[in-house]
Amino acid sequence: MHEKTLLHENRKAQASTETLIIIGILMVLFTIVLVYYSENERFVRDLRLPWEKEIECEKYAEILSSIYNKGHGAEWSGTLDKKLFIGDNLIYLYDLDKTISDSVLCNHFAKLYNSYTATGNVTFANVGGRVAILGNSVV
Repeated sequence: MHEKTLLHENRKAQASTETLIIIGILMVLFTIVLVYYSENERFVRDLRLPWEKEIECEKYAEILSSIYNKGHGAEWSGTLDKKLFIGDNLIYLYDLDKTISDSVLCNHFAKLYNSYTATGNVTFANVGGRVAILGNSVV
């Protein structure tokens, strides 16, 4: 009888050991899959960021061109969360904490009074057939 009990306890111990090994293998596989997908997500995010900046730059170029094409009196007001340098036919869009070398460049089709650097609350206004950029943070 003592041998039967010992054999039964050995089987229970073996089953417990096998269960722990399976759980360990599953945890290792889960960790590998998690690392793989987090790296892929970071890669996709890094690819997407420049495209998002370019789309935002094109949005401001379209607004400028639209204000110019609508003629005298047309205007648009909004808040810029990025910094814009707007010159003849060019817009440089860059983050407030970065330099112009980190910028995105796009074209607009508007005649301007001057070159401008703008951020924050601004108004793009067509005054006499040229676009002026007005606001407290316009240089």
